[in-house]
Amino acid sequence: MNKTERIKNRIDEGFVVLDGGLGSLLQKKGLRAGELSESWNLSNPEVIKDIHKSYLGAGSDIIVSNTFGANCFKFGDDDLKKIIAAAFYLAKQAVSEYEAEHPQAQGRHFIGLDIGPLGCMLKPFGDLAFEDAVAAFRKTIDIAKDYDFDLIYIETMNDIYEAKAAVLAAKEEIHRQRQEMDKELRDRRNEMNRQERRVAQKEENLLFRVNRRRLL
Repeated sequence: MNKTERIKNRIDEGFVVLDGGLGSLLQKKGLRAGELSESWNLSNPEVIKDIHKSYLGAGSDIIVSNTFGANCFKFGDDDLKKIIAAAFYLAKQAVSEYEAEHPQAQGRHFIGLDIGPLGCMLKPFGDLAFEDAVAAFRKTIDIAKDYDFDLIYIETMNDIYEAKAAVLAAKEEIHRQRQEMDKELRDRRNEMNRQERRVAQKEENLLFRVNRRRLL
């Protein structure tokens, strides 16, 4: 059963509960004004993990990563990769630890990649072109593809065009990943066919030599 089927089956069972705010809780934990909350994935990982676990304990079926503002306008490439990686592993660790403590909940939780606004206004109200917004969202999602997120959660978009850019970036990345998977599957099948042909050729050559010896 793939991720989509698992999530659909979970929805069919009844309500699916998402977690709540993260930034407001981090402010209570000491997040300073102007400090990027995503940086706490690296500087205060235990705080992030504990918040995830608290939401699981409160009944959340889905927790989203601390990546609300993780984009190329706020972080350099290296930092962005580290932050997204840490965000996933902290959420994953929280789920693993919680389910280990509550075996009856094993396999019933999902991790979402949280995508928030870029912090830049799109044209005509700002300077950011729609295509550049798509590219920025795609960059975050492209980094996240290396991790086992179950879904992409797009939230808190005040501009419908920015929301559209995020959705388009997600769809494009998912389509690209499917193409890569299809290509990998085709390559594997072709390699298997080549191996089968090589084996068949060896068997045919061996049979030819055996028959030749009998004739001699």
